[in-house]
Amino acid sequence: MRNAKEALAKARHGARLKVLHLIEDLENGGAERVLINLALGLDPKKFAVTVCCLTRKGRMAVELEEAGIPVHVMHKRPKVDMGLVLRLRALMLELQIDIVHCHVFTANLWGRIAAILARVPVLITHEHSSFTIADQRRRWLEKILIRKTARVITVSEELRQRLLVQGRLPAEKILAIHNGLEFSRRRDERRLAPLRQELGLEIFQHVIGAVGRLEYRKNYPLLLEAFAKVLEQHPRAGLLFVGAGPEAARLRQRAHELALTDHVVFAGYRKDITDVLGVMTVFCSSSQTEGISMAILEAMAGGLPVVATSVGGNPEILPSREYGILVPSGDAPALAQALADTLRDPERARRMAQHGQQRVLEHFSAERMLQRVEEMYLRLSNAVRK
Repeated sequence: MRNAKEALAKARHGARLKVLHLIEDLENGGAERVLINLALGLDPKKFAVTVCCLTRKGRMAVELEEAGIPVHVMHKRPKVDMGLVLRLRALMLELQIDIVHCHVFTANLWGRIAAILARVPVLITHEHSSFTIADQRRRWLEKILIRKTARVITVSEELRQRLLVQGRLPAEKILAIHNGLEFSRRRDERRLAPLRQELGLEIFQHVIGAVGRLEYRKNYPLLLEAFAKVLEQHPRAGLLFVGAGPEAARLRQRAHELALTDHVVFAGYRKDITDVLGVMTVFCSSSQTEGISMAILEAMAGGLPVVATSVGGNPEILPSREYGILVPSGDAPALAQALADTLRDPERARRMAQHGQQRVLEHFSAERMLQRVEEMYLRLSNAVRK
């Protein structure tokens, strides 16, 4: 069995470190986008990257495969699947992995167990949003796993502080690294008019947009309730949901109950997000919990004014009204008023969008995120060799 010093001695001679990124799937979402940005952006001269999905690949996996990055699938069975640990361990040993980087709850649990059994030298977990461990056995297991975990990345300082207050982790093991955007995608202005027609938006004077998985924590019923109030002041406004998820049918039903059917468009999952953002007037995030919202960052990078709930890392993205408007979580009247005010004052919205775009370019680039992650990988690898 190889030990850590033998496995990482190759770094001293210029060989690449082998990094395995683990996640449940690559269907769609912010954590998935962060993983893809990391896998595509890590310096190929220093790191050989492999990605492993626990359940299925998901529609975003094609981006990695087209770039030549291997994507493995473990076909995890529902609930407890002890065979998963053995399959993961075998993969790690076969690929001679030096660094395991786990994303999101399920991968953080099973990936770490397998990595410890495979004696992987460096083990990292990535916390993309806050969660509470309610199960006593899971808390006990977490105490064991954290001893073998070299570093826990949080996507926001707020989440880092939350973990410290909970007393779950030693301070020296927690590192806050903001999510970063890849800015290479350019909007095709020629597509905007046909896209408006395709989505049925040409009848609206203003379009309020939301991008993200249609799931409970996004609190889209709150946005529907707020939008009903916005229509009282802006009767020619439309609401565009971009994304798929388990709450889709319930949201359609709620839109019907609020008599909003003629003003709400459900576009489903889209790959052309950069262009879709171009047909929006204002971007809205109504989430009840967030890490660092990739959807908000993408909207700001696309030059949109943003209205969002003041949760998680959102205040770190929007530290003042110069960059965007924050409202209390769960407050439909406040959300409605902020949206209506933004639509009413296009000059103020334009200035806010400009400042927001500049802030994202300066503070939330993929290059900045990648630099910090690469430095962490090399620092932890060097520490193991000593």
